Amino acid sequence: MKADERKENETNALRQWLAKMATRMEGRWLYTLVGVVVLGAAAIFITMYWYSSRAAARSNRIMEFNSADTEKKLNDLIKSDSHKSHETVIWSKLELARIALYPDGITKLGSLNSKDRNAAIAKVEEGRKAYLDISNEFKDRSAIQQEIWFSLAAAEEVLLGTKKADNEAEYRGSFDKMIEYYGKAAAINPDSEVSKRYAAKAKEMQANRETVIMTYRRLAELGVTPDQIFQPKKGPFEP
Repeated sequence: MKADERKENETNALRQWLAKMATRMEGRWLYTLVGVVVLGAAAIFITMYWYSSRAAARSNRIMEFNSADTEKKLNDLIKSDSHKSHETVIWSKLELARIALYPDGITKLGSLNSKDRNAAIAKVEEGRKAYLDISNEFKDRSAIQQEIWFSLAAAEEVLLGTKKADNEAEYRGSFDKMIEYYGKAAAINPDSEVSKRYAAKAKEMQANRETVIMTYRRLAELGVTPDQIFQPKKGPFEP
């Protein structure tokens, strides 16, 4: 009898202990669950805030790039800390290369004033260097990469007959580099009509190397501007 009572008491004590532990565990699990939910919500909020901040910053950079319509604004953007290490810097460099080579360079090579023509030649060289500096930055954008190689070829071509300022025995443009750049432009999407034209031009010019070089040199000689021909006569006492 006593043994049965003792066993029942032990069983009741065990039940009470288990019930007490279960109650404690339920409370802890509740706190744990609440903590996990709060931390999860905080993590989601922080992540969303981070992504929205990045999107807003990128949007601002794009807007600043789109409004940079002068060389000064583009150069300021390149130097800006907010654009450092972002794609807008490379795109700004591309725009500067375009401006230097085309509107400020090749377009003005036919100027009637020697000062303007020399400035245009300098801009062509500047544009050539700017394009060369970014020649490895657009490998995932075939159209831009092709523009870069074509522009470098065009720069070399228009400078074939232009003598160097510090050594008139040498010329600013390189025939071999021109052919190389036209070839690289033609190698991008080679089955396209544009690429086929580049390839055909390179082949034709290579086949007529000496004629092409002499033609450009002759054109450069004929490109003497009026202000160089019609120099005002100096007076008898002028040095």
